[in-house]
Amino acid sequence: MIKRLLILSCAVLLCVCGYAQENGPQKGDITVAATIGYNSFVSHNAPTVTTNASYNVTALSTDWFDNKLMVGIDGNWFFSEKWSLRFGGGLGYTNFPGYAEKIGTFDEDSFAGDGSVPTYDAVAEGYAFKYNVYAGFDRYFNHNEVKNLYFHVGVHAGVAYSLNELDSEEYSSTSMGISVGEAVTMRGAINAGVDYYFLPAMFVGLEVNALQYSYNMTTIKPQAGLANLSADSHNFGFLAAPTLKIGFKF
Repeated sequence: MIKRLLILSCAVLLCVCGYAQENGPQKGDITVAATIGYNSFVSHNAPTVTTNASYNVTALSTDWFDNKLMVGIDGNWFFSEKWSLRFGGGLGYTNFPGYAEKIGTFDEDSFAGDGSVPTYDAVAEGYAFKYNVYAGFDRYFNHNEVKNLYFHVGVHAGVAYSLNELDSEEYSSTSMGISVGEAVTMRGAINAGVDYYFLPAMFVGLEVNALQYSYNMTTIKPQAGLANLSADSHNFGFLAAPTLKIGFKF
């Protein structure tokens, strides 16, 4: 019980001390924050290679309503007391080992329950690669009535890219070669938010893209020797992608 009271007392003291002094960013400071929100900008898979006579492709939707939860890292460098350069990004890589097909015994005379063994298709080898980068500027305004509370508005631009390549040629007798799927999304946004420095070097924030535009181009190349098949989309968002963040100032 005494230990809990001591911990609670220390927490209250830290918060009071943090409120009593001006904790906001100064010229030369760098902030790094972990973010969580709904705004996945790009992802696409290579098509399954078949012997069909047709393929189709649909452009990705970049509307934040249609996307899943996304976490990220966000950074700011304050080149003046009120202005900062925002930057961020990330990348990911996945490798897919290939496995050979297992030919079954089904033929035109087979029927269910006759003991015939189905064919197990090959698992194509391949890889998936994604990256996301963005940069922009933010203008900060301190709240005169609430100490350590800072509003900010900014303009940001970025690009995201996804590539997935699959190849089952050495694993399957019916392989049609390498298949490729890729997507690129370019975007721009006018951002608005608020940060509260509850400790000298730690803050929480909430922000939203007041106006957001994104353009997506999705492309597939179903098999070697074929031309690319592409589709694109345009998206406009208002009060889009609300994001929570918690960060540190250095």
